[in-house]
Amino acid sequence: MTIDFWFELSSPYSYISAMRIPSLEKKHGVKFSWHPFLLGPFFKTQGWNTTPFNIQKEKGDYMWVDVARRCKKFNIPFSRPDVFPVNSVYAARVILAAAQESEELAVKTTLFLYKLYFQENKDIGNKDLLSQCLESNGMGHLSEAIHSPEMKERLKKATDQSNQLNVFGAPMFFCDGEKYWGDDRLEDLLADINS
Repeated sequence: MTIDFWFELSSPYSYISAMRIPSLEKKHGVKFSWHPFLLGPFFKTQGWNTTPFNIQKEKGDYMWVDVARRCKKFNIPFSRPDVFPVNSVYAARVILAAAQESEELAVKTTLFLYKLYFQENKDIGNKDLLSQCLESNGMGHLSEAIHSPEMKERLKKATDQSNQLNVFGAPMFFCDGEKYWGDDRLEDLLADINS
C-alpha cells in the first residue's frame, strides 16, 4: 500500500509528519511516496501574500502552541524558527535533485532540511547558507539544484500537479482515492487502510 505524502518545507505540520513517517512505515507495513511542492501559488489564488497563520494572528499563535504540543507528544525536537514562512523554493529543488539519484536520498535530504529549519533555526531560504549546510554534511553536489533550470521546471510541474489534485494545505495525503489533510489525520488514514 502506497500513500502519497505532499509536503511544504515551511509547513510545521508537514515537519511533524515527515519525522513520524519512517517509524509509521515500519509499524504499519505501508510505503509513503514523498512529494515536495510550494503552497505560495495556492495562497496567491486566495488573495493572500503569506500563510494564513500570519494573516490571522490568533490562529498563528495557536498553531505554534499546537505544534510544540504535538512535537512533545511524539518526542520530536522543535525550535520555532525566526523566519516564517521560509522561502522553500531552493530547498525543494534540492530534494527533487536528490530524488533523481534515489528515493532514499530524497527522504534523507528532506529530513535533513526539516531539521535545519525546525530544530536548528537555519534559514533554508538563504541560498548561501543552504549550500554551506549541504556541503558540510556531504551533500554538496546537491547544491547545484538551487540554480538548475531543470529543477526549477520540475518544481513548477510538481506544484501544478498539486493544484490539479486540489492540495490546499500541507501535509496532505492521498491513498486509494481518498484525501487526508493534516498530520493529525495520519492515524485515521492508517486505521482506514487496516479496516
